[in-house]
Amino acid sequence: KSKLDPLENDKINAAIAAVKKSDRKSAGKEMTLPRGVTVRPSGKWQAQLYYAGKSRYIGVFESREDACYAYEVARQILVSCKEPKDGEVEVNINLARKAAFAGVRK
Repeated sequence: KSKLDPLENDKINAAIAAVKKSDRKSAGKEMTLPRGVTVRPSGKWQAQLYYAGKSRYIGVFESREDACYAYEVARQILVSCKEPKDGEVEVNINLARKAAFAGVRK
């Protein structure tokens, strides 16, 4: 496990709080698949989103609700990152992944 610096930790906590505020339970209740969430042949749920012109993998989750929540947390992180400069895209994506998994575990 890599250690988070305080700034990363603040960004992650702010993203999780913003998504929780919008009600985690309603995130995956729709009948159609939510944006950024697909079901895998294994029956697990994958979250991904577009950022800097490419589809970015966030992770695979046990439940639809967790994948929806992870997508929203990752999206919140990436929305807060302004136009990425060279070399920042992967840093931002990795932070979004960390935040997504941290949010699902909370």
